[in-house]
Amino acid sequence: RVLLGEPPGSCVPAVTMVKDETYSHSKYSKWFSKEDTAAMPRARVTRCLVHYKKMREVAAAIRGMNIHEAIAYLNRVLEKQAGIPARVHTGGCGRHGVGKLVNAPGNCVMFPTKPTKAMIWILNNVLAGKTCEKLDDTERAALVLAHVQVNRSPKMRRRTYRAHGRISAYMRSPCHVEVIAKPRDMTVPSEAGKEEAEAAKRLTRKSMARLRLRLGQGATA
Repeated sequence: RVLLGEPPGSCVPAVTMVKDETYSHSKYSKWFSKEDTAAMPRARVTRCLVHYKKMREVAAAIRGMNIHEAIAYLNRVLEKQAGIPARVHTGGCGRHGVGKLVNAPGNCVMFPTKPTKAMIWILNNVLAGKTCEKLDDTERAALVLAHVQVNRSPKMRRRTYRAHGRISAYMRSPCHVEVIAKPRDMTVPSEAGKEEAEAAKRLTRKSMARLRLRLGQGATA
């Protein structure tokens, strides 16, 4: 089953971020300003009982696509009229003719049924959220998957009984999934200035002296 909501108390968040006053508090690893968050529908799943490696390839295949085009593409994958390119976790993938449609390396694509159905369910959840209801039809039709991330979650341990009295591990590799969509014509301000300010706070006296030498301002501390 696929669960929506807060992670259990024993689950450690995959990404830990420092809260900033100008940014909205969220459980997502991708942070946007409060003004942008109001127009960006999102959904997240914790401990989704789908294999992490397969779900990662599905997420990479639809990242940056229009959300309606992504749902149509995943439905074609279920019918094996299209495939999910295997770019990182390539074990066990065969060569198929539909790999030419997505420019897969070596035409290696796969047709993961369970991860594909789970991702379609998540995308439909994004469209059914309250944030998406506030958008007009034009903005809803132009939603783009700006952020699709899959993280490993704690493995679920079971055991299998082998010959001669042996017992082997029989583990499941679930995952955390989060999806954030935004209108295509929406521009999100860059965080370069914020990152530079944070980097300046982390500089030591030795690093600052090297930086001044590089800029030709002397080496006095």
